[in-house]
This record gives sequence, C-alpha cells and structure tokens, in this order.
Amino acid sequence: MKIDGKIEISFTPEILPCFYSIFQSGFLFSCQVERSIEDLLLHQLALNPEFVEEQVSTVFLNGSCVDDISSAILKEGSTVAFSASLPGLAGATLRRGGAYACLRESISHRSQAAPDEEREGLITVKLFNILMAEMGGVFLEKGIILGLTAAVDLFETRCKAFIDLINAVEIRGASLSWEAFLKEQPFADYDRIMVRVIKDSRSVEDKGCPRCDAVVKEQTSCT
Repeated sequence: MKIDGKIEISFTPEILPCFYSIFQSGFLFSCQVERSIEDLLLHQLALNPEFVEEQVSTVFLNGSCVDDISSAILKEGSTVAFSASLPGLAGATLRRGGAYACLRESISHRSQAAPDEEREGLITVKLFNILMAEMGGVFLEKGIILGLTAAVDLFETRCKAFIDLINAVEIRGASLSWEAFLKEQPFADYDRIMVRVIKDSRSVEDKGCPRCDAVVKEQTSCT
C-alpha cells in the first residue's frame, strides 16, 4: 500500500459537513483485510457495540445487502457502505436481519469461503445519512485516502477558515506549505493523499467554517 502524502487538519465538529460529499461518493481506507465487517466496526474502529447494533442498520458489501456482518469478509478492494435506517418499505427491506429480508434475496450477500491470511489493505468506504456525522469523524481520525485532485478540491472550494485548520502537509517525507503544495500540484507524479484530522484545543468559534454548513438529507440508496 503506497501513500504519497498526507494532510493533517485540526478537528472541529463544524468541518464534518465539508466531507459529506466525499463520504457519500466513497473514500479509500487502510485496514486489516480478510477480516469481517464486524471486526472493522467493533475492533479496528472501536465503535460501541450498541451503536453498531442499533444505528448501523443497513450494510452493503460490493453491492450486496449484508445481514450478518460477522460472516461478511472484507477483501483488498472491497467496497462497503453503511447507512442508518432508511424510510418506508424499501428501508425495511434493506435493513440487516429485518423481517422483510426475504424480499431482496437476489441482492443479499452470500457467505464466502474461509478468509485468506490477514493483512493490511485498502477498501472503499461509503457513509450515508446520519452515519456521516456519527461515523465520519472516526474514519477521519484514522485517516482517509483521497486522490490528489479530490484532496485539493476539498480545500480549494472551502473558505479561508477551513484552510487555516491545516496543520501539516507532507509529500514523500518532505514538509510543504499549503501554497507550495498547490504550486507543485499540476506537475505532481503522485496521487494518493491521506487526510487526517487531529483533535486539539483550537477554538471552535474561531476556526469554524460557516460556508461549509450543511443539512444531512435522508438518502434513498446506499449502493
């Protein structure tokens, strides 16, 4: 797994909406593969089991609806999507372990063969509706991996207060200012950038990003 650079930013709750479009379209995440989705949530991310049981109600793995997260194995290159409860019959049908699961048998995840040897790998993660706010910060603390263009666009389309949250930019072991990073970006021969948030004591009021305020709207699909 090759990461070409990293951008570290200070965390305030107000910045989470800035990442919502990325959460929905998907980001790369480094984790232990050949382990279950349950292992990712409970052990690698250390989420509360009650939260996972009650809030992470809809899970897709490579486009298939997952009922048993303990048997669904993440492989290198897997795509996993997490959603809270969706409205109506469609939501009830997609809910893992729900009474209407039989109605979507054709898109339900099937048990796989025994996993291969565990190792570090990259998966694609997607988050929807309230889970963007509830789980997004957890992934950001671990670090999400974006393409170079997506990483630059994330910051370039925000207000100066968001740019001011940047603590460090590092490319192939060399520290750069944000301005220097932007100047070399058109000629860059690298692509994967890890974006990671660092919690510190900076003032939320002073460092908020008012232009990035957003309302989480219910999604009707999480594939």
